[in-house]
Amino acid sequence: MNLRQSYKKVRARLNKPVLISKRWPDYVFVFFLCLGIFLRLGPLVHKDLWQDELFSISFASKEYSPLLHILHPLDDRPPLFYLFVKTQLLFSHDKIFLRLPSLLSSTAVIAIVYVMFRKKHPGIALTLTAMATLSPYLISFSWQVRDYGLMLSITALAIYILYQQLLQIEAKKKISWRAVSVYVLLTLIGCLLNYIYFVYSFILLFMLGVLGVWLFRKKNLLFADYYRKLFLLHIPVFSLVFQYLLIQRQTIEVTTAWIPSFSWQALTGYIATIGGVSYAFETILKKDEFTYLFQSIAVVVVLIIGSVLFIKQRKRYSRSLQLLVWLSFSVFIVTTTAMYVLGKLTHTSLFLTKTFVPVAVFFLIGYGVVLTGLIKKVVTNSCLLLIVGSTLGAVLSYQVTTEYLYNFPLLLGDEQAENHQSYTDAMKVLLPLIDEGTQLVILPHGSQPLIMDYYFYDKKGEIDRFATFLETKATNQDVPLNHVRPYISMRKVVLLSNSTIFSPEASTRYYLPSYLKTIVKIRTMIEAACGGKLKLVQNTSQHTIEMCEVMVKRSDQVQKLQQQIL
Repeated sequence: MNLRQSYKKVRARLNKPVLISKRWPDYVFVFFLCLGIFLRLGPLVHKDLWQDELFSISFASKEYSPLLHILHPLDDRPPLFYLFVKTQLLFSHDKIFLRLPSLLSSTAVIAIVYVMFRKKHPGIALTLTAMATLSPYLISFSWQVRDYGLMLSITALAIYILYQQLLQIEAKKKISWRAVSVYVLLTLIGCLLNYIYFVYSFILLFMLGVLGVWLFRKKNLLFADYYRKLFLLHIPVFSLVFQYLLIQRQTIEVTTAWIPSFSWQALTGYIATIGGVSYAFETILKKDEFTYLFQSIAVVVVLIIGSVLFIKQRKRYSRSLQLLVWLSFSVFIVTTTAMYVLGKLTHTSLFLTKTFVPVAVFFLIGYGVVLTGLIKKVVTNSCLLLIVGSTLGAVLSYQVTTEYLYNFPLLLGDEQAENHQSYTDAMKVLLPLIDEGTQLVILPHGSQPLIMDYYFYDKKGEIDRFATFLETKATNQDVPLNHVRPYISMRKVVLLSNSTIFSPEASTRYYLPSYLKTIVKIRTMIEAACGGKLKLVQNTSQHTIEMCEVMVKRSDQVQKLQQQIL
């Protein structure tokens, strides 16, 4: 009798519905947010500053007034980013401090996409949260001192504001000039960070007009009023950016000359990366193109199936959400095509897919919406759930173990973290060698100002004078003899060389023949100044450090050294 009663009690408890907190999506969001921060902190803390980051610091460190920078920007970018880094350098040169804005920007995207859909579409909100947490674009630019990191949150915030304003139009509410100006202000900031945002926002504005007239045809007057305000406020923004483009046109032509021409490998790698299954940014490297092809096909197939389901279930979604989805896909297609066509028209390549950051963020949102519908369909079928769940688990395992860990170190417990610290290893050997009377030369010579502006910013103009002379002499044989006189007082030359210049395959992949010829000339002149040979100090993971003593006391030795160098 007692056994039967116990059985009834257990059965009653099992049949009792489980009460799940209404805030469970918030708990899931917090989990993904913490995971996203953890995945981003690894490379931020452990990876050394790489060449593009050193470029950012170098240009921001130049003695160039903010006013002149606004009137005539340096490099091939609008003025805002370098002014921002210049302000950071006033407080600290610390690597983590300089990278912190990119980390905050990338992490903010996770929160923005969740808040955007939390109330009306919690399923979409959680899908987008997971995708933003693991997105290759968001992770890769979360730790770099680059303008792309700042563009992440600006793009997501602008999309959030656009979506809210479309919802207001759908609710038959008129959008004020002040509300529209907030969106346009974000466009201005994005355009002044990087010209890719100008291309993106121009195409977005055009496609918004085309698709908006179709989807908001029943509220045509309200949408027309909103679009008119958007269009008018964008005119001064685009005019300003266009003026900067005219000023920097020649610089842009020079700095984009190295970008590889369009290739199908670049396109498939871009699709695989934007779909979240690969980190195929460096199209300059020769990797297995079939891997990118299969990954991109998988992304496209999922996108097509999800889009078909989204069309069939469109009555469940608001017109604003439908417009946002089709806008994200159309902007992706048109922008990708436009960058290819612009490259053809200007006889140069602009198809550097890792710079298409705003397009990637917008595509992520549209892709996440249609993917949510597909996930809901799969969950209702146990067989499909098993197949798709296993496939998704395999993809995530591949992305984390093969893609993420190959490119980035973990914050804790990663024994391979030192492999991402090539400059740190080199500086540990190099710094004790630098004393009074030492001249530092860095090869390839293009890295000399970059290393000086960050690692030796307090010794610029002191330990790099000999390097300046050597580069000048290597490119101009008519340099007069008196250029060498200030360097005769040096006692020691330290040479830091990147290991790529010693590899025939790597050197020809990264450097032009004329550039390699200049490197050889500089090294030959150093050997001449050192009496014919250099002493190897140490080989690090990616650098070779050599040195020699230079003792010049008598005038005949001075003349001999001059003859050897010249």
